[in-house]
Amino acid sequence: MNEKCEKKPKVLYAQINKNFLNMPLARDVRTAPEWWFSKKPGRWFCNVSRNPKVTLWLPSWTDEGLYRCPTARDMNVFTYLLGAGTLAMEPARHEHGFAEGKRYMESVQDSREQRSRDIKEGEVESLWADRWLYAEDGKAWEKPEVRAGRHGYKLGRAKAKELPPPEFVEVSIRSWAALSRTLGYSPNDPKVHRALEVSLRYWQNLSLGFFKWYVSKKFQHGQPHIRRILPPLIRSLNLPKSGRGKITISLRGEWIDSSQGNFAKIPVPIPKRSAAAVNLAFFLSAYSPSGATAPVRDLKTFCEKMSIPTDTESGANAGLDRALDVVNDWLSALDKEELTKARIKLPDSYRIDAVGDGNIKFIGQWHHKDVDEDALTGESGEGLTRESIRRRRENGKSRGNTAWDLLRDLNEDD
Repeated sequence: MNEKCEKKPKVLYAQINKNFLNMPLARDVRTAPEWWFSKKPGRWFCNVSRNPKVTLWLPSWTDEGLYRCPTARDMNVFTYLLGAGTLAMEPARHEHGFAEGKRYMESVQDSREQRSRDIKEGEVESLWADRWLYAEDGKAWEKPEVRAGRHGYKLGRAKAKELPPPEFVEVSIRSWAALSRTLGYSPNDPKVHRALEVSLRYWQNLSLGFFKWYVSKKFQHGQPHIRRILPPLIRSLNLPKSGRGKITISLRGEWIDSSQGNFAKIPVPIPKRSAAAVNLAFFLSAYSPSGATAPVRDLKTFCEKMSIPTDTESGANAGLDRALDVVNDWLSALDKEELTKARIKLPDSYRIDAVGDGNIKFIGQWHHKDVDEDALTGESGEGLTRESIRRRRENGKSRGNTAWDLLRDLNEDD
């Protein structure tokens, strides 16, 4: 495999299903949830959200300190694990991409040789042959041929994302210090290392029950939502005995499943100062920031969902403002150039606008206009159609006259 393609990205991001983003799980450490025990499954249960209902499941042998809702640190570890699991599946996607790219290049090469034979036999007009063998910019056919292979690679990666994930995904972390540094904590603080170990133990025991797990429209089959139970994210956990050394984690692949769509990309680390900021960052990441606003919500209901106290209206407003300030600080600290390369589109900040009596909406704000919109909209990769190519050419935005352009032109001429 090409070593250049295995280079790790500068921005680690997690592909998270939007059900997690729209049903925030994080709660303040001072929150005292109500747990009840069921003898039949032998588990403890707790409702973390009322509408729609999300239930936490913990086995009876769980340590007493883990009977709680996920905290901001737990969600930070959760996001990191999903990001590391996504990165661990990259080699398989590269293999699919390379195979598809090779097939595309061989197909174009065969077509080139066949057309060359036709030219020699006088069966093809020279003008039409020149159009086939040369790109419009006058470069030789080899250049479009390479571009065809590159396009096949992108298609292969796209097809690999639609395949079911492996049952288990292995993730290796160099040390506690490396994990702490990635998550934005002090790398050499033993207290931080112990807290991260507790979070890993938490995700090794916690199961989630969704009363309404929303399904992407493409896979609904007349059922927009289903009931779903997710087993613990971590299947096995191998920690170093001396406190130093590699951490090996086995994740369950169904948590990282992107084959049915309905997911969003979130950079790691996420805001870590409060559970409300984590929930708000998750909620805003579920919606397109390209000028569209997040749905209008009743302020009291929304604050309860975000784990913001609603004892008084002024207190709810102040809590929401503080959470939004933390989210905006997080957004401003992100490397926008690297996010663009990873095809992650996030605004520079959000603001709150009042709508009606007690209703609000969030609006993404862009302070920098030097963003490659083609790279973000996806028109420069897979998803091309005849109409998109024709529209771009009419608007003077040629895609570079790739081999795929020529093939489509020839089909249209037929």
